[in-house]
Amino acid sequence: MTDRSAPRAARRARTAVFASVNAQTDNLGDILIRREMLAWIGDLAIDLRIFVGAMPESYLEACRIPAGARLYRSSVDFQRDLLREALRSRVFLFFAPGPYFAPPTLSGVGKSFVNLANATVARMSSGGAVVLGRAYRDLNRPHRLLNRALVTHARFACLRDLASSEALGADVRFEPDLGFGEADRAGGDAAGTRRRYVAFSLRSGKDEPRGMLEAARDWCAETGLELAFVTQVGRDDERHARLSRELGGVHVGWDGAGHAAQLDEVARVYRESALIVSDRLHAVVLGSTCGATPIALKDADWDKLPATLQPVMDLTLLARDADASTARETLAKARPVRADIEAAHARLHGARAELRALLDPTAAEVAAAEAASP
Repeated sequence: MTDRSAPRAARRARTAVFASVNAQTDNLGDILIRREMLAWIGDLAIDLRIFVGAMPESYLEACRIPAGARLYRSSVDFQRDLLREALRSRVFLFFAPGPYFAPPTLSGVGKSFVNLANATVARMSSGGAVVLGRAYRDLNRPHRLLNRALVTHARFACLRDLASSEALGADVRFEPDLGFGEADRAGGDAAGTRRRYVAFSLRSGKDEPRGMLEAARDWCAETGLELAFVTQVGRDDERHARLSRELGGVHVGWDGAGHAAQLDEVARVYRESALIVSDRLHAVVLGSTCGATPIALKDADWDKLPATLQPVMDLTLLARDADASTARETLAKARPVRADIEAAHARLHGARAELRALLDPTAAEVAAAEAASP
């Protein structure tokens, strides 16, 4: 007989959540979205297991991993414990936000198969897969079939752009990139703080938009602003250092260490920036949530930024090879997106509440009580 006097939490099946923060160690954007993922669930009554692989301690500190989480360096141990917990707990397997890389090789397809198999095991435990803020592109037929099955049978799934549904061949829920989850980083809007920079964060692997940069330098000189070259991804730093020497302006450099400190420094500069101009998705996201007006650099053969951001905001675009006149006009007339940022945050807040209620029913009760309180 069930003891009805026992606390509800004690009668509820234990919930174990398996997630990964393993990513590119030199990319602050990866930290930004993984930190937000953990912030959604870190205070719930769950047994949290996190695969960290070979990530350095500085990276893990910046991710703000919740106290009490069990960390795994070994993928074998992580896999073993997922299977073990599925026999005695509700298991939810998180598939981390960001792009899913699907190499068209046997090992690449094998990874997609293992992901689907693990998601199936989790669902058999009365839990399931959670696909949060992912993006899919260029899937061959085996990858498309396996990942479509994973996403469409997940207990909770949202993708960060509409093109991902097309890549999967399925109509999957859209939500803004998780980087918008912390909507108000705009401390620079406080009285007395001047927005003095036009910040650039540029991919090292793309053609250098020299003409546009020279036009921006001249426009800044005329408007009393200053260039800032901001490194959010370590491999971009060499280019930023050189551009700051050649064109003038501030260089926010990074040697790949001190992830949390670098993220704070980048945010500080964005809070003092009137504009953020970038072909890096999370430079636009972080800059815009810090109050800078975003301009996304556009390439004819690359849709990542428009596909992810245009469903969320009235995005200003600037072609990488724009002439000086077009560049100056775009800098002068870029459209503010503050209201769009707030709407994206509100939308993510609703998704967060839905996911929390799935993982921990008491979270829904608490949220309802807070909403009902005067």
